Amino acid sequence: MTNTKRCQKYREMQKPLVEKDEPTEKSYKSGFPSHSSRHFITQKIVDGFCKATAPAKFEEAGCAVCGLLTLQMELFKLNSLDID
Repeated sequence: MTNTKRCQKYREMQKPLVEKDEPTEKSYKSGFPSHSSRHFITQKIVDGFCKATAPAKFEEAGCAVCGLLTLQMELFKLNSLDID
């Protein structure tokens, strides 16, 4: 069995478990804190951490004008600017 087929089989087996844990409108109204809402909050915290520590958030490059190291998110590509 190839690795792709094994991965596909594993995902198919996990799919019902993931769908079962998804938060629903009912889970917010029923007792506090419910298992699914805790799972949802944990997932939200992990997602926020991953976005905050993404490589794009701290990679630096030299500015073409002054040479100062600057976050790549704050820089513009020279070919995207209208400069002679």
